[in-house]
Amino acid sequence: MAEIIQAKCECGEQISIELNCSRAFRKDGKRPFYPDENVEPWSAVVDGELTHYSQDGVTTFRCRGCSGWLADTMPEAKFETDAPAKESQS
Repeated sequence: MAEIIQAKCECGEQISIELNCSRAFRKDGKRPFYPDENVEPWSAVVDGELTHYSQDGVTTFRCRGCSGWLADTMPEAKFETDAPAKESQS
């Protein structure tokens, strides 16, 4: 199962971040997304509450609350510059 962390933008908007995501558009493998969009097909219990995750959702780059660039408005979404580049799949 994917590793997901919960975070919030400076404006308070809830953002989930999938780490080491093979289908992320970012080279560092982070895939920020809104936990309330495209919630199928899986969910998990986090801290005693059922939380739905967007398995096939898109990578979010800007906050829908403040329009800020997520890599600038939340430390968890900061781009990792020392991450190895992904190998392209042929």
